[in-house]
Amino acid sequence: MERHFFYKVKKIRVKDITTMGIMLALYLVLNVMIGYSFGGLYFTINIQFIPIFIMAVYTDWLRTLIVAMIGSVIAFFLPANLDAGNIPAYLFDYAIPLWIIAVCSLFMPREIKNIVKYSSFYDKRIGKIWGSIKYSFIWIWRQKGFVIGIFVFVVLFFISKSIGGVLFWRGDRPINFQLFIWAGGVNLPNSIIDLILLGILIPLVCNILQPIKKQIY
Repeated sequence: MERHFFYKVKKIRVKDITTMGIMLALYLVLNVMIGYSFGGLYFTINIQFIPIFIMAVYTDWLRTLIVAMIGSVIAFFLPANLDAGNIPAYLFDYAIPLWIIAVCSLFMPREIKNIVKYSSFYDKRIGKIWGSIKYSFIWIWRQKGFVIGIFVFVVLFFISKSIGGVLFWRGDRPINFQLFIWAGGVNLPNSIIDLILLGILIPLVCNILQPIKKQIY
């Protein structure tokens, strides 16, 4: 029977510490390189989460949480943090989204579902390019477990970022409904982009790393 909930953890060994350090370093590097917001609407591309998701898929929730918590502390001092000096806003904008990935680790699938027969999706009349496109979309559709897990993450991420936006923009003003509408409106396009990008990239990256998953965990 296929498992859908993963709560057991293994004893942390030296190999695990190495893996955790590598993923933490990758997250921090990506955070520095692309973890910025652009323009007046704070447009972001959040692929810095991919190393943490690799931990979530190929290790367990405890290791993921440790990396996420350490990363959230270090990231507070990085230049990509626009909430410096506003710790409550930082928690919801940057820290809690990382911790949410550890929660998602409880139900993210551990196996990539490949397509066995490529030829059945190959259209000879149109050519190999169209066949490859169809194959790619069907492969992504087969990873429904990943998509569901990422969808849950994006929804919780959207809520957390919206609260963070309210705390960031409020200043000395009392929190009101208009602030929530504004924060939600700003974060909604980013959340849609996150769902598309992470929904494609995370299964793809995990598939690439599948041959070495035993070395990861």
